Amino acid sequence: MSIPVPDYYRFLFEQCSDGVGILSPAWQIMDINPAFSEIFGVSKSKIAGTKFCSLFSDPSACNSLFAEMQQRGSLTNFPLKAITQNGVHVDCAVDSRIFSNQSGNISAYQVVFHVAHDGKKSSDRVIYEERLKAFGEMAGAAAHNFRNLLQIIVSGTRIALSNLESGNLAETKTSLEQLLGNMRSAGETARLLSHFANVKREKGKQPGRLFDLSQTVQKAIDMSLAWLETDPQREGIKIDLTSGLQPGLMVKGVQNDVLEAVINLIWNAADALPHGGKILVKSNLEGAQAVLRVKDNGVGIAKEHFDKIFQPFWTTKGMMAKGLGLTGSYGIISSHRGEITVESELGKGTTFIVKLPLAEQARAVTRIQQVQGIDFSYRILVVDDLEPLLRVLRGGLAQRGQVVFSALSGKEALEIFAANELDVVICDLAMPEMNGWQVGKAIKKACQERGIPKPLFLMLTGWSEELDREDRLADSGVDRVVEKPVDMPNLIKVIRELVQGKK
Repeated sequence: MSIPVPDYYRFLFEQCSDGVGILSPAWQIMDINPAFSEIFGVSKSKIAGTKFCSLFSDPSACNSLFAEMQQRGSLTNFPLKAITQNGVHVDCAVDSRIFSNQSGNISAYQVVFHVAHDGKKSSDRVIYEERLKAFGEMAGAAAHNFRNLLQIIVSGTRIALSNLESGNLAETKTSLEQLLGNMRSAGETARLLSHFANVKREKGKQPGRLFDLSQTVQKAIDMSLAWLETDPQREGIKIDLTSGLQPGLMVKGVQNDVLEAVINLIWNAADALPHGGKILVKSNLEGAQAVLRVKDNGVGIAKEHFDKIFQPFWTTKGMMAKGLGLTGSYGIISSHRGEITVESELGKGTTFIVKLPLAEQARAVTRIQQVQGIDFSYRILVVDDLEPLLRVLRGGLAQRGQVVFSALSGKEALEIFAANELDVVICDLAMPEMNGWQVGKAIKKACQERGIPKPLFLMLTGWSEELDREDRLADSGVDRVVEKPVDMPNLIKVIRELVQGKK
Protein backbone atom coordinates (compact mmCIF):
# COMPACT_ATOMS: atom_id res chain seq x y z
CA MET A 1 0.00 0.00 0.00
CA SER A 2 1.21 3.46 -0.80
CA ILE A 3 -0.43 4.94 2.32
CA PRO A 4 0.83 3.76 5.76
CA VAL A 5 -1.84 1.91 7.74
CA PRO A 6 -2.17 4.51 10.52
CA ASP A 7 -2.62 7.29 7.94
CA TYR A 8 -5.10 5.13 6.05
CA TYR A 9 -7.28 4.74 9.13
CA ARG A 10 -6.91 8.43 9.90
CA PHE A 11 -8.16 9.17 6.37
CA LEU A 12 -11.24 6.96 6.91
CA PHE A 13 -11.75 8.55 10.33
CA GLU A 14 -11.68 12.08 8.91
CA GLN A 15 -13.81 11.33 5.84
CA CYS A 16 -16.56 9.32 7.55
CA SER A 17 -19.96 11.01 7.15
CA ASP A 18 -21.06 9.77 10.59
CA GLY A 19 -19.77 11.40 13.76
CA VAL A 20 -16.94 9.33 15.23
CA GLY A 21 -15.38 9.90 18.66
CA ILE A 22 -12.59 8.20 20.62
CA LEU A 23 -13.01 8.20 24.41
CA SER A 24 -10.63 7.51 27.27
CA PRO A 25 -11.34 4.75 29.83
CA ALA A 26 -12.77 7.56 32.03
CA TRP A 27 -15.27 8.47 29.23
CA GLN A 28 -13.47 11.68 28.35
CA ILE A 29 -13.37 12.72 24.69
CA MET A 30 -9.88 12.35 23.22
CA ASP A 31 -10.47 12.70 19.48
CA ILE A 32 -13.36 13.43 17.09
CA ASN A 33 -13.78 13.61 13.33
CA PRO A 34 -15.21 16.61 11.35
CA ALA A 35 -18.70 15.07 11.15
CA PHE A 36 -18.79 14.86 14.96
CA SER A 37 -17.86 18.57 15.13
CA GLU A 38 -20.65 19.42 12.70
CA ILE A 39 -23.29 17.49 14.63
CA PHE A 40 -22.47 19.09 17.96
CA GLY A 41 -21.37 22.49 16.64
CA VAL A 42 -18.07 22.49 18.48
CA SER A 43 -14.40 22.26 17.48
CA LYS A 44 -12.06 19.42 18.42
CA SER A 45 -9.94 21.73 20.59
CA LYS A 46 -12.93 22.88 22.64
CA ILE A 47 -14.46 19.47 23.20
CA ALA A 48 -11.22 17.61 24.05
CA GLY A 49 -11.27 16.35 27.64
CA THR A 50 -15.05 16.88 28.00
CA LYS A 51 -17.07 14.16 29.70
CA PHE A 52 -18.92 12.24 27.01
CA CYS A 53 -22.20 12.12 28.96
CA SER A 54 -22.35 15.93 29.08
CA LEU A 55 -23.38 15.81 25.42
CA PHE A 56 -26.78 14.32 26.22
CA SER A 57 -29.99 15.74 27.63
CA ASP A 58 -30.46 12.61 29.77
CA PRO A 59 -27.17 11.51 31.41
CA SER A 60 -28.83 8.36 32.74
CA ALA A 61 -29.30 7.14 29.15
CA CYS A 62 -25.59 7.68 28.57
CA ASN A 63 -24.80 5.66 31.70
CA SER A 64 -27.01 2.87 30.33
CA LEU A 65 -25.01 2.95 27.10
CA PHE A 66 -21.74 2.30 28.95
CA ALA A 67 -23.31 -0.30 31.22
CA GLU A 68 -24.53 -2.33 28.24
CA MET A 69 -21.27 -1.80 26.40
CA GLN A 70 -19.33 -3.17 29.39
CA GLN A 71 -21.59 -6.20 29.36
CA ARG A 72 -21.64 -6.90 25.62
CA GLY A 73 -18.38 -5.36 24.39
CA SER A 74 -20.15 -3.51 21.58
CA LEU A 75 -23.54 -1.99 20.75
CA THR A 76 -25.43 -1.16 17.55
CA ASN A 77 -28.12 1.52 17.09
CA PHE A 78 -28.39 2.47 20.76
CA PRO A 79 -30.91 5.38 20.92
CA LEU A 80 -29.73 8.62 22.52
CA LYS A 81 -30.87 12.25 22.39
CA ALA A 82 -27.84 14.48 21.89
CA ILE A 83 -27.74 18.20 22.66
CA THR A 84 -25.68 20.48 20.41
CA GLN A 85 -23.63 23.53 21.40
CA ASN A 86 -26.60 25.71 20.37
CA GLY A 87 -29.00 23.81 22.62
CA VAL A 88 -30.71 21.90 19.80
CA HIS A 89 -31.69 18.34 20.71
CA VAL A 90 -31.04 15.71 18.04
CA ASP A 91 -32.17 12.07 18.04
CA CYS A 92 -29.21 9.76 17.36
CA ALA A 93 -28.48 6.07 16.99
CA VAL A 94 -25.06 5.20 18.47
CA ASP A 95 -22.74 2.31 17.62
CA SER A 96 -19.95 1.66 20.13
CA ARG A 97 -17.16 -0.75 20.92
CA ILE A 98 -14.41 -1.27 23.49
CA PHE A 99 -10.68 -1.37 22.75
CA SER A 100 -8.54 -3.35 25.22
CA ASN A 101 -4.78 -3.52 25.67
CA GLN A 102 -2.68 -6.68 25.92
CA SER A 103 -3.42 -6.88 29.63
CA GLY A 104 -7.15 -6.98 28.95
CA ASN A 105 -7.77 -3.55 30.39
CA ILE A 106 -9.91 -0.99 28.57
CA SER A 107 -7.69 1.41 26.63
CA ALA A 108 -10.38 3.36 24.73
CA TYR A 109 -13.98 3.47 23.55
CA GLN A 110 -15.13 4.21 20.04
CA VAL A 111 -18.57 5.77 19.43
CA VAL A 112 -20.22 6.38 16.06
CA PHE A 113 -23.25 8.71 15.75
CA HIS A 114 -25.85 8.11 13.06
CA VAL A 115 -28.11 11.16 12.69
CA ALA A 116 -30.91 11.36 10.12
CA HIS A 117 -30.70 13.94 7.31
CA ASP A 118 -26.95 14.62 7.48
CA GLY A 119 -26.37 15.37 11.12
CA LYS A 120 -26.69 18.90 12.32
CA LYS A 121 -29.05 19.86 9.53
CA SER A 122 -31.61 17.20 10.44
CA SER A 123 -33.44 19.44 12.89
CA ASP A 124 -33.51 22.28 10.34
CA ARG A 125 -35.02 19.92 7.79
CA VAL A 126 -37.72 18.76 10.18
CA ILE A 127 -38.41 22.39 11.07
CA TYR A 128 -38.78 23.18 7.36
CA GLU A 129 -41.23 20.30 6.94
CA GLU A 130 -43.23 21.48 9.96
CA ARG A 131 -43.35 25.02 8.62
CA LEU A 132 -44.48 23.71 5.26
CA LYS A 133 -47.22 21.73 7.00
CA ALA A 134 -48.27 24.81 8.98
CA PHE A 135 -48.35 26.89 5.79
CA GLY A 136 -50.53 24.20 4.21
CA GLU A 137 -52.97 24.52 7.09
CA MET A 138 -53.11 28.29 6.69
CA ALA A 139 -53.47 28.00 2.90
CA GLY A 140 -56.34 25.55 3.35
CA ALA A 141 -58.09 27.97 5.68
CA ALA A 142 -57.55 30.81 3.20
CA ALA A 143 -58.96 28.70 0.35
CA HIS A 144 -62.02 27.93 2.45
CA ASN A 145 -62.55 31.64 3.17
CA PHE A 146 -62.08 32.53 -0.49
CA ARG A 147 -64.70 30.00 -1.59
CA ASN A 148 -67.21 31.44 0.85
CA LEU A 149 -66.42 35.01 -0.18
CA LEU A 150 -66.63 34.20 -3.88
CA GLN A 151 -70.03 32.60 -3.34
CA ILE A 152 -71.21 35.77 -1.58
CA ILE A 153 -69.73 38.00 -4.29
CA VAL A 154 -71.30 36.01 -7.15
CA SER A 155 -74.71 35.96 -5.46
CA GLY A 156 -74.46 39.63 -4.50
CA THR A 157 -73.53 40.63 -8.05
CA ARG A 158 -76.60 38.88 -9.42
CA ILE A 159 -78.81 40.63 -6.87
CA ALA A 160 -77.27 44.00 -7.74
CA LEU A 161 -77.84 43.42 -11.47
CA SER A 162 -81.43 42.39 -10.82
CA ASN A 163 -82.08 45.51 -8.74
CA LEU A 164 -80.45 47.67 -11.42
CA GLU A 165 -82.65 46.18 -14.15
CA SER A 166 -85.76 46.85 -12.07
CA GLY A 167 -84.68 50.43 -11.43
CA ASN A 168 -84.26 49.94 -7.68
CA LEU A 169 -81.17 52.14 -7.26
CA ALA A 170 -81.27 52.21 -3.45
CA GLU A 171 -81.09 48.40 -3.22
CA THR A 172 -78.45 48.34 -5.95
CA LYS A 173 -76.31 50.73 -3.93
CA THR A 174 -76.73 48.57 -0.80
CA SER A 175 -75.74 45.42 -2.72
CA LEU A 176 -72.66 47.08 -4.20
CA GLU A 177 -71.54 48.36 -0.78
CA GLN A 178 -71.85 44.83 0.60
CA LEU A 179 -69.85 43.50 -2.35
CA LEU A 180 -67.13 46.07 -1.69
CA GLY A 181 -66.90 44.91 1.93
CA ASN A 182 -66.62 41.27 0.88
CA MET A 183 -63.90 42.08 -1.64
CA ARG A 184 -61.96 43.91 1.08
CA SER A 185 -62.26 40.77 3.21
CA ALA A 186 -60.85 38.71 0.34
CA GLY A 187 -57.94 41.13 0.05
CA GLU A 188 -57.31 40.89 3.80
CA THR A 189 -57.25 37.07 3.57
CA ALA A 190 -54.66 37.27 0.80
CA ARG A 191 -52.63 39.78 2.80
CA LEU A 192 -52.54 37.54 5.89
CA LEU A 193 -51.49 34.52 3.82
CA SER A 194 -48.73 36.60 2.24
CA HIS A 195 -47.48 37.70 5.66
CA PHE A 196 -47.49 34.08 6.87
CA ALA A 197 -45.46 32.92 3.86
CA ASN A 198 -42.96 35.72 4.43
CA VAL A 199 -42.41 35.12 8.15
CA LYS A 200 -39.22 33.12 7.73
CA ARG A 201 -38.06 34.26 4.30
CA GLU A 202 -35.46 36.69 5.60
CA LYS A 203 -34.80 35.31 9.09
CA GLY A 204 -31.50 36.48 10.52
CA LYS A 205 -30.89 38.98 7.68
CA GLN A 206 -33.16 41.85 8.67
CA PRO A 207 -31.82 44.71 10.77
CA GLY A 208 -33.58 45.41 14.05
CA ARG A 209 -36.28 48.07 13.85
CA LEU A 210 -38.76 49.70 16.19
CA PHE A 211 -42.26 48.23 16.04
CA ASP A 212 -45.38 48.07 18.17
CA LEU A 213 -45.55 44.66 19.86
CA SER A 214 -49.34 44.88 20.24
CA GLN A 215 -49.84 45.53 16.52
CA THR A 216 -47.65 42.51 15.75
CA VAL A 217 -49.63 40.39 18.22
CA GLN A 218 -52.88 41.53 16.59
CA LYS A 219 -51.53 40.43 13.22
CA ALA A 220 -50.70 37.01 14.71
CA ILE A 221 -54.23 36.79 16.10
CA ASP A 222 -55.75 37.67 12.72
CA MET A 223 -53.64 35.06 10.97
CA SER A 224 -54.48 32.41 13.57
CA LEU A 225 -58.21 33.15 13.39
CA ALA A 226 -58.23 32.26 9.70
CA TRP A 227 -57.18 28.76 10.67
CA LEU A 228 -59.10 28.44 13.96
CA GLU A 229 -62.36 29.29 12.20
CA THR A 230 -61.97 26.47 9.69
CA ASP A 231 -59.91 23.43 10.74
CA PRO A 232 -61.04 23.01 14.37
CA GLN A 233 -64.66 23.81 13.47
CA ARG A 234 -64.53 21.15 10.78
CA GLU A 235 -63.76 18.66 13.57
CA GLY A 236 -66.57 20.02 15.71
CA ILE A 237 -64.17 21.92 17.98
CA LYS A 238 -64.97 25.49 19.04
CA ILE A 239 -62.07 27.65 20.19
CA ASP A 240 -62.71 31.24 21.29
CA LEU A 241 -59.73 33.54 20.79
CA THR A 242 -60.01 36.90 22.53
CA SER A 243 -57.52 39.65 23.26
CA GLY A 244 -56.77 42.70 25.33
CA LEU A 245 -53.83 44.60 23.87
CA GLN A 246 -52.26 47.82 25.12
CA PRO A 247 -51.14 49.94 22.15
CA GLY A 248 -47.79 51.67 21.90
CA LEU A 249 -45.56 48.90 23.30
CA MET A 250 -42.55 49.80 21.17
CA VAL A 251 -39.79 47.19 21.05
CA LYS A 252 -36.79 46.77 18.77
CA GLY A 253 -35.98 43.69 16.71
CA VAL A 254 -37.06 41.66 13.70
CA GLN A 255 -40.83 42.01 13.56
CA ASN A 256 -41.44 38.92 11.41
CA ASP A 257 -39.50 36.75 13.87
CA VAL A 258 -41.57 38.00 16.80
CA LEU A 259 -44.70 37.46 14.71
CA GLU A 260 -43.71 33.82 14.24
CA ALA A 261 -43.04 33.42 17.96
CA VAL A 262 -46.52 34.70 18.85
CA ILE A 263 -48.18 32.48 16.22
CA ASN A 264 -46.36 29.50 17.71
CA LEU A 265 -47.66 30.38 21.18
CA ILE A 266 -51.24 30.74 19.96
CA TRP A 267 -51.13 27.49 18.02
CA ASN A 268 -49.62 25.68 20.99
CA ALA A 269 -52.50 26.98 23.08
CA ALA A 270 -54.87 25.54 20.47
CA ASP A 271 -53.04 22.19 20.76
CA ALA A 272 -53.94 22.15 24.44
CA LEU A 273 -57.68 22.40 23.62
CA PRO A 274 -58.51 19.04 21.98
CA HIS A 275 -62.18 19.45 22.94
CA GLY A 276 -62.38 23.20 22.50
CA GLY A 277 -62.02 26.06 24.94
CA LYS A 278 -60.72 29.59 25.27
CA ILE A 279 -57.49 31.41 24.45
CA LEU A 280 -56.84 34.87 25.86
CA VAL A 281 -53.98 37.01 24.50
CA LYS A 282 -53.04 40.12 26.49
CA SER A 283 -50.26 42.69 26.32
CA ASN A 284 -49.36 45.46 28.73
CA LEU A 285 -46.53 47.62 30.00
CA GLU A 286 -44.78 46.50 33.21
CA GLY A 287 -41.96 48.81 34.21
CA ALA A 288 -39.48 48.95 31.31
CA GLN A 289 -40.82 45.78 29.71
CA ALA A 290 -43.51 44.94 27.19
CA VAL A 291 -45.29 41.86 28.51
CA LEU A 292 -47.35 39.39 26.50
CA ARG A 293 -49.49 36.63 28.01
CA VAL A 294 -51.06 33.78 26.03
CA LYS A 295 -53.47 31.89 28.28
CA ASP A 296 -55.61 28.82 27.60
CA ASN A 297 -57.99 26.78 29.75
CA GLY A 298 -56.83 23.49 28.29
CA VAL A 299 -55.24 20.29 29.53
CA GLY A 300 -52.29 21.96 31.28
CA ILE A 301 -48.69 20.79 31.61
CA ALA A 302 -47.34 18.60 34.39
CA LYS A 303 -44.59 20.24 36.47
CA GLU A 304 -42.16 17.44 35.67
CA HIS A 305 -42.38 18.51 32.01
CA PHE A 306 -41.57 22.18 32.61
CA ASP A 307 -37.89 21.60 31.83
CA LYS A 308 -38.76 19.92 28.51
CA ILE A 309 -41.30 22.23 26.94
CA PHE A 310 -38.71 24.35 25.14
CA GLN A 311 -36.89 21.34 23.71
CA PRO A 312 -37.29 20.89 19.92
CA PHE A 313 -40.20 18.71 18.86
CA TRP A 314 -41.34 17.98 22.41
CA THR A 315 -45.10 18.22 22.70
CA THR A 316 -47.98 16.83 24.67
CA LYS A 317 -49.43 16.14 21.18
CA GLY A 318 -52.83 17.65 21.47
CA MET A 319 -55.30 16.63 18.78
CA MET A 320 -54.25 19.33 16.32
CA ALA A 321 -50.50 19.45 17.02
CA LYS A 322 -49.71 22.40 14.78
CA GLY A 323 -46.58 24.54 14.49
CA LEU A 324 -43.11 24.01 15.87
CA GLY A 325 -43.77 23.61 19.57
CA LEU A 326 -42.16 26.24 21.73
CA THR A 327 -38.52 25.90 20.71
CA GLY A 328 -38.76 28.46 17.92
CA SER A 329 -40.52 30.95 20.19
CA TYR A 330 -37.92 30.48 22.92
CA GLY A 331 -35.03 31.07 20.53
CA ILE A 332 -36.62 34.17 18.98
CA ILE A 333 -37.51 35.79 22.30
CA SER A 334 -34.04 35.05 23.68
CA SER A 335 -32.40 36.61 20.62
CA HIS A 336 -34.41 39.79 21.35
CA ARG A 337 -32.98 39.94 24.90
CA GLY A 338 -36.30 38.80 26.28
CA GLU A 339 -37.51 35.90 28.37
CA ILE A 340 -40.36 33.43 28.17
CA THR A 341 -41.77 31.55 31.16
CA VAL A 342 -44.71 29.25 31.81
CA GLU A 343 -47.37 28.89 34.48
CA SER A 344 -49.57 25.81 34.28
CA GLU A 345 -51.77 23.44 36.23
CA LEU A 346 -53.01 20.09 34.99
CA GLY A 347 -56.65 20.21 33.98
CA LYS A 348 -56.89 24.00 34.38
CA GLY A 349 -54.74 25.48 31.64
CA THR A 350 -51.47 27.16 30.81
CA THR A 351 -50.16 30.71 30.52
CA PHE A 352 -47.00 31.58 28.61
CA ILE A 353 -45.47 34.91 29.61
CA VAL A 354 -43.16 36.79 27.25
CA LYS A 355 -41.18 39.81 28.43
CA LEU A 356 -39.30 42.05 25.99
CA PRO A 357 -37.31 45.18 26.83
CA LEU A 358 -39.08 48.35 25.83
CA ALA A 359 -37.26 50.35 23.16
CA GLU A 360 -35.52 53.46 24.42
CA GLN A 361 -37.04 55.62 21.69
CA ALA A 362 -40.67 55.05 20.72
CA ARG A 363 -41.86 55.76 17.23
CA ALA A 364 -45.49 55.80 16.19
CA VAL A 365 -46.46 53.34 13.50
CA THR A 366 -48.90 55.08 11.19
CA ARG A 367 -51.98 53.41 9.82
CA ILE A 368 -53.90 54.43 6.73
CA GLN A 369 -57.48 55.41 7.57
CA GLN A 370 -60.33 56.29 5.32
CA VAL A 371 -61.25 59.95 4.91
CA GLN A 372 -64.03 61.74 3.14
CA GLY A 373 -63.78 64.76 0.86
CA ILE A 374 -61.15 66.01 -1.60
CA ASP A 375 -59.59 69.43 -1.00
CA PHE A 376 -56.74 69.34 -3.52
CA SER A 377 -56.00 68.78 -7.20
CA TYR A 378 -52.64 67.47 -8.39
CA ARG A 379 -50.98 66.28 -11.58
CA ILE A 380 -50.59 62.55 -10.95
CA LEU A 381 -48.83 59.89 -13.03
CA VAL A 382 -50.16 56.35 -12.53
CA VAL A 383 -47.91 53.44 -13.63
CA ASP A 384 -48.99 49.79 -13.84
CA ASP A 385 -48.39 47.08 -16.44
CA LEU A 386 -51.94 45.72 -16.01
CA GLU A 387 -54.44 47.75 -18.06
CA PRO A 388 -57.52 46.91 -15.88
CA LEU A 389 -55.77 48.12 -12.72
CA LEU A 390 -54.43 51.19 -14.51
CA ARG A 391 -57.91 52.03 -15.78
CA VAL A 392 -59.45 51.74 -12.31
CA LEU A 393 -56.80 53.97 -10.69
CA ARG A 394 -56.93 56.51 -13.51
CA GLY A 395 -60.73 56.69 -13.42
CA GLY A 396 -60.95 56.89 -9.62
CA LEU A 397 -58.45 59.73 -9.38
CA ALA A 398 -59.94 61.66 -12.31
CA GLN A 399 -63.39 61.30 -10.76
CA ARG A 400 -62.01 63.04 -7.67
CA GLY A 401 -60.73 66.06 -9.57
CA GLN A 402 -57.13 65.01 -10.20
CA VAL A 403 -55.25 65.54 -13.49
CA VAL A 404 -54.11 62.02 -14.36
CA PHE A 405 -51.43 60.70 -16.72
CA SER A 406 -51.02 56.92 -17.15
CA ALA A 407 -48.25 54.57 -18.30
CA LEU A 408 -48.16 50.80 -18.87
CA SER A 409 -44.39 50.47 -18.27
CA GLY A 410 -41.49 52.09 -16.50
CA LYS A 411 -40.04 53.27 -19.80
CA GLU A 412 -43.28 54.96 -20.80
CA ALA A 413 -43.51 56.52 -17.33
CA LEU A 414 -40.07 58.13 -17.72
CA GLU A 415 -41.06 59.54 -21.10
CA ILE A 416 -44.21 61.12 -19.64
CA PHE A 417 -42.23 62.46 -16.69
CA ALA A 418 -39.67 64.08 -19.03
CA ALA A 419 -42.40 65.89 -20.96
CA ASN A 420 -44.67 67.01 -18.10
CA GLU A 421 -44.54 68.70 -14.72
CA LEU A 422 -45.83 66.21 -12.13
CA ASP A 423 -46.78 66.46 -8.46
CA VAL A 424 -47.21 62.78 -7.62
CA VAL A 425 -46.23 59.42 -9.12
CA ILE A 426 -48.16 56.27 -8.16
CA CYS A 427 -46.29 53.21 -9.40
CA ASP A 428 -46.74 49.44 -9.13
CA LEU A 429 -43.75 47.49 -7.81
CA ALA A 430 -43.76 44.28 -9.88
CA MET A 431 -43.41 45.21 -13.55
CA PRO A 432 -41.26 43.74 -16.33
CA GLU A 433 -38.07 45.49 -17.49
CA MET A 434 -38.28 48.22 -14.81
CA ASN A 435 -39.83 47.64 -11.40
CA GLY A 436 -41.14 50.32 -9.06
CA TRP A 437 -37.87 50.74 -7.19
CA GLN A 438 -36.02 51.31 -10.48
CA VAL A 439 -38.57 53.81 -11.77
CA GLY A 440 -38.35 55.77 -8.51
CA LYS A 441 -34.55 55.81 -8.65
CA ALA A 442 -34.53 56.94 -12.30
CA ILE A 443 -36.92 59.82 -11.57
CA LYS A 444 -34.86 60.88 -8.55
CA LYS A 445 -31.66 60.89 -10.62
CA ALA A 446 -33.30 62.85 -13.45
CA CYS A 447 -34.54 65.49 -11.00
CA GLN A 448 -31.08 65.87 -9.49
CA GLU A 449 -29.53 66.29 -12.95
CA ARG A 450 -32.15 68.86 -14.00
CA GLY A 451 -32.09 70.68 -10.65
CA ILE A 452 -35.85 70.39 -10.11
CA PRO A 453 -37.91 69.16 -7.12
CA LYS A 454 -38.70 65.46 -7.16
CA PRO A 455 -42.41 64.58 -7.37
CA LEU A 456 -43.78 62.57 -4.47
CA PHE A 457 -43.44 58.88 -5.27
CA LEU A 458 -45.93 56.33 -3.95
CA MET A 459 -45.39 52.62 -4.66
CA LEU A 460 -48.15 50.00 -4.51
CA THR A 461 -47.34 46.33 -3.92
CA GLY A 462 -48.98 43.03 -3.14
CA TRP A 463 -45.72 41.73 -1.63
CA SER A 464 -46.00 42.33 2.11
CA GLU A 465 -42.25 41.98 2.76
CA GLU A 466 -41.59 45.14 0.73
CA LEU A 467 -43.43 47.22 3.33
CA ASP A 468 -40.43 47.04 5.69
CA ARG A 469 -37.75 47.95 3.14
CA GLU A 470 -36.79 51.20 4.80
CA ASP A 471 -33.22 50.56 3.70
CA ARG A 472 -34.25 51.17 0.06
CA LEU A 473 -36.50 54.20 0.45
CA ALA A 474 -33.87 56.95 0.53
CA ASP A 475 -31.78 55.47 -2.26
CA SER A 476 -34.72 54.80 -4.59
CA GLY A 477 -36.62 58.05 -4.15
CA VAL A 478 -39.75 56.19 -3.02
CA ASP A 479 -41.61 58.20 -0.37
CA ARG A 480 -44.16 55.59 0.74
CA VAL A 481 -44.90 51.91 0.12
CA VAL A 482 -48.55 50.87 0.48
CA GLU A 483 -49.88 47.33 0.45
CA LYS A 484 -52.55 46.28 -2.03
CA PRO A 485 -55.48 46.23 -2.11
CA VAL A 486 -55.99 49.90 -1.32
CA ASP A 487 -59.25 51.62 -2.22
CA MET A 488 -59.55 55.17 -3.48
CA PRO A 489 -60.38 56.97 -0.18
CA ASN A 490 -57.29 55.40 1.40
CA LEU A 491 -55.14 56.35 -1.60
CA ILE A 492 -56.33 59.95 -1.40
CA LYS A 493 -55.48 59.93 2.32
CA VAL A 494 -51.91 58.79 1.60
CA ILE A 495 -51.44 61.45 -1.09
CA ARG A 496 -52.64 64.16 1.30
CA GLU A 497 -50.28 62.92 4.02
CA LEU A 498 -47.31 62.93 1.64
CA VAL A 499 -48.06 66.42 0.38
CA GLN A 500 -48.55 67.83 3.86
CA GLY A 501 -45.35 66.15 5.02
CA LYS A 502 -43.42 67.72 2.15
CA LYS A 503 -44.75 71.16 3.02
